[in-house]
Amino acid sequence: MAPPRLECMIQSPNPPTLVPAPSQRDWMDATNEHFAYRCTPLSTYR
Repeated sequence: MAPPRLECMIQSPNPPTLVPAPSQRDWMDATNEHFAYRCTPLSTYR
């Protein structure tokens, strides 16, 4: 399966570099029973 494609419209002459977020985050690990990982948009990184 191919990774999803992200298409962006450049709005400035020096746009920031888009990079994937890490799949694990300290603040998500700190939530009660890792509750933040149940939110699909936060835990999806591929």
